[in-house]
Amino acid sequence: MASRGKIQVLYQQARLTFSKKKGPSLENGFSEELGNLKTLVHSLTATDFDITPDVTKKRWDYKPYVTDSPAACMEVYECQDFIIGLFLIKPQKSIPLHNHPGMHGIMKILLGSMTVTSYTRAAAVRGRSDGGSKGQGDGGSFSASLVSKVTYTPQSEPCCLEPHSRNLHEIVASDQSVVFLDILGPPYNPKLGRDCAYYFREEPSPRDHSEEESILLKPGPNPAWFTCIPLTYSGPKVNPSINS
Repeated sequence: MASRGKIQVLYQQARLTFSKKKGPSLENGFSEELGNLKTLVHSLTATDFDITPDVTKKRWDYKPYVTDSPAACMEVYECQDFIIGLFLIKPQKSIPLHNHPGMHGIMKILLGSMTVTSYTRAAAVRGRSDGGSKGQGDGGSFSASLVSKVTYTPQSEPCCLEPHSRNLHEIVASDQSVVFLDILGPPYNPKLGRDCAYYFREEPSPRDHSEEESILLKPGPNPAWFTCIPLTYSGPKVNPSINS
């Protein structure tokens, strides 16, 4: 199948999958279609998106606001139900610990390698009972349990997250630049309470938090060192008017 066809099929499977999520119950075929989407994602490569290592060697500037950003993103397709995007990270840079409120997500690395440390939130310690899942402004501290710390390569199975499992994660690039496919359903939308919140240890410890089984987290502002600028996606396009 030509790359253009593969990206169109990806869009169609994502649309089918997340249309099921809008139903009255996730037992209406959502789990099965999500499994089909994971299988399809696992088969994709950087070539399918016309991505080459050259894209990671350029400076990522968003003048006059940002120069030489550590991360960048490309939007392949977005609608109210899901988003398909590509994220790029410079060598040894990271995307700080953050959440995905109410979302299912699938990540597939296309170039390089990266370590993803995933946590599942526990009951809130104080503040909101949802542990601040709706965004930065909730202010409630909560505990989170370490679920996994895995290094992914293009040969790895996709990394997945769910609304109540593995919903918090930190991504660290290895000594090579990283490009990964990211599908989220539904997408971030601050107006609907789905803002991206960043998290920090409330009680600093000399130990690396990613190695602990349980940590206490508090939402906070976007770290000053982290920026993620938009880049133009020039690979195969999605045509929403094609239904099958």
